[in-house]
Amino acid sequence: MKKHHILFTLTALLSLALLVPACKEDDTPADPCATVTCQNGGICADGSCFCPDGFSGPNCEVEDPCHEANETGEWGYDHAGGPACWSMVCGHGDCLGDRQSPVNIVNAVLNSSLPELVLNGNETTTKIIHNGHTIEFEQEPGSYIDYGETENGLLNQFTLGQFHFHAKSEHQVDGGHAPLEAHLVCRNVWKNEYLVIGVMFEEGASNPFLAQFVDHLPTAGAPPFEEEDLVYNPFELLPDNHSYFSYSGSLTTPPCSEVVHWVVMENKVQATAAEIAAFTNILHDNYRPVQPLNGRVITLVHH
Repeated sequence: MKKHHILFTLTALLSLALLVPACKEDDTPADPCATVTCQNGGICADGSCFCPDGFSGPNCEVEDPCHEANETGEWGYDHAGGPACWSMVCGHGDCLGDRQSPVNIVNAVLNSSLPELVLNGNETTTKIIHNGHTIEFEQEPGSYIDYGETENGLLNQFTLGQFHFHAKSEHQVDGGHAPLEAHLVCRNVWKNEYLVIGVMFEEGASNPFLAQFVDHLPTAGAPPFEEEDLVYNPFELLPDNHSYFSYSGSLTTPPCSEVVHWVVMENKVQATAAEIAAFTNILHDNYRPVQPLNGRVITLVHH
């Protein structure tokens, strides 16, 4: 009896096993985006990130710093639209040319044949603007520089249109920046050519020229500061000694046109830390990095 009972039980269990379907693994396909993390607003589909404009890479982790500038046509000095983007934003310009400015002034060659700067300053009333990139002092007509002669024997004359500031200095000397640099932009009266004078500042004694303006510097978006009773000679900005470095270069802002004869004063001008800070706190590193010399020679002229 026991043997028949056991046999019956085994037969029943076997029949039950045949009736119950075997357990199967879940055959639902895995989500291909489960392990994908898209950054910067990217969206995953089929395991791949689809990135918004301005970002790329497998996970949209690579930002194009020129995207915003290319969209708006605006250039600047910060991450978005900074100097690395200028050749794309201003594609018609010379920003990738081989005679670009500023440069690192090093190994200058003494040259006594270049002319001295003959400054003809005219007092002008004060108008200071912030043009979105720098603090600019606009000039009334009348201040000009004689710099040698033209091919026809005429005075090579340049009129001063404005001067503006960069912080840090755009030019370097032996690899070092000054905290502040002024550029006096003078246009040739005979042709489309510029003579730009660079003046670097260092911390020291009070600067009488800057001191009269430090409380009136406009910030970005602010209206100009205008004062008819505050008059000045713009060439008082220069050091007393007019020895200078010279080289052929370009505008240091887009379109970076290579039409500039640069005159960078050898001697720095002193100003107090507070006077320099009045400019640097507004300008926020509005300088272009130095550019390759590409075989150009920098000369030093003593006068």
